[in-house]
Amino acid sequence: MTTPTITILEALRDRAGWTRRQLAERAGILPSVVEQHEVRGAVLTDHALLRLSQALVVPVEALQGAAPIPGARPRLLDDGDPNVMTLLRAIDPDRHTVSDFDAARAAYYATLAAYARGSEPLPEAVVLRLLEAARLLRVEGMRVETATVLARSWMLDGGGE
Repeated sequence: MTTPTITILEALRDRAGWTRRQLAERAGILPSVVEQHEVRGAVLTDHALLRLSQALVVPVEALQGAAPIPGARPRLLDDGDPNVMTLLRAIDPDRHTVSDFDAARAAYYATLAAYARGSEPLPEAVVLRLLEAARLLRVEGMRVETATVLARSWMLDGGGE
């Protein structure tokens, strides 16, 4: 049995030292969404989960109780990795799901390790191809995991820009 999301969200918010309003502002959602979830147990939408995970700098799965909560204190969103920030800005709730973002982020970290360019960020086009590859795999009903996202993004790259 997993820990309820409400307990996890409150714990992460408390650890950050934020009020419900401060968390909502950082996540770009209405304060009532946080309050309704914490007080009444309202189910969060995928969009709200994604935005809260971004603000708290934890994987969506950690908010859902399906992954460990990282021990580091949450950072402000604008202190993050520039390429992850590119992914976050590129999310279109009408086209992308939380899983698309998580898969693209995992593939990005795998690409970064292989790219070995030190602190220089990957080209934005590479990062955006990862997000598009994750979306296409999901839409096509294929497995969306790091290896398949990387393979699909390379296919997109080979098709020209």
